[in-house]
Amino acid sequence: MKWDNYKTIKKSEWQEIATSFGITYEGNSVVRYLVEKIAEKIGVNDKIVSDNDLKKQVIEKINSESEVVPVEETNESKTNEPVIEKVEVPVVELSRLEQLRKECESYGIAWAENHSEANLEQVLNSVKSAGVLPLSEQPVINTNESFEITSSNADEVAQAVANAPQTGFTSTQDPAFNPFSAPPVPPVNGGYTTSNAYLDTYKNIYLNAIRGHWRLLSLNDINEMISRDTQTFTYQINSNPQQQNKVEILLTQGSASVRIPSDNTNEWLDING
Repeated sequence: MKWDNYKTIKKSEWQEIATSFGITYEGNSVVRYLVEKIAEKIGVNDKIVSDNDLKKQVIEKINSESEVVPVEETNESKTNEPVIEKVEVPVVELSRLEQLRKECESYGIAWAENHSEANLEQVLNSVKSAGVLPLSEQPVINTNESFEITSSNADEVAQAVANAPQTGFTSTQDPAFNPFSAPPVPPVNGGYTTSNAYLDTYKNIYLNAIRGHWRLLSLNDINEMISRDTQTFTYQINSNPQQQNKVEILLTQGSASVRIPSDNTNEWLDING
C-alpha cells in the first residue's frame, strides 16, 4: 500500500503499518516509538532527530518497495506453492475519554479521574490554540550543563521557545516561601535572568497549561502536573505573602533558573487557594 502524505498519517495507521511488519507494541505507544521501530525494520536510520524527517524517509522507503511489480505466476507454480492466509491483528481501540487523557499526557497536562470528556477537550483546545506542541514534537535537547546552542539546533530551539506566547496580569507583592515547595534557591546574579532553552521550553508548557485550563488549578494540581515529568530540573512554588491565591514557580537546573509566569516579579499566577 502506498501512502500519499506522511504528515497526515494518523496514529492508528502507524499502528497498522507496524503490525504489517510484525512489530509488537503497546496500545499507549507514542507515534515516535512506532516510526522508529518501523524504520529499524525496513533499514532506515531510526536515530534521525526530526520526527517529520524520520516519517518522510520511512514512508518513502515503504512507497518505493510497494512499486515492485510481481512476476506473473504459472499454473504449475501456483499449484506447488503453499497457501498463506493473512491474519488480521486486532488493534486495541481506546475510549474517547482514554484518548483525551493520552493526548493531555502528550502535552504534559495533568488530568484527574473526575475530569469529563468536555473538560479535557476544553483544556486541549486552549493549549493547541496557544500554539503549544506535544512533548514528542519538541526538539531533543541535551539536558546536561554543557549543552550549547549551535548552528545545527538553533532553529529548533528558537521555535520551541516561541511556540507558547505569554499573557498575564500584574500585582505589586513580593514572593514568599510556600510549604509545598522545595527549600528556596536564591536568584542567580540577583534575578531570574540566567535561564536556558531547556528551562524556557518547560516554562512555556506549564504556563500555557495553567492559564489555559478550564478552571483555576490548586497547589496540589500544579505539583502533580510538574512532578509527573521526569526531568533534570528542580522546582519550587512561592506564594505571595499577602495574597495566598497568587504564586510564582521557579525551575532550576544547575546554575540556570527561570521564573513562571515571567522575570517580572510583579507578575503572578492565579490559583484556586
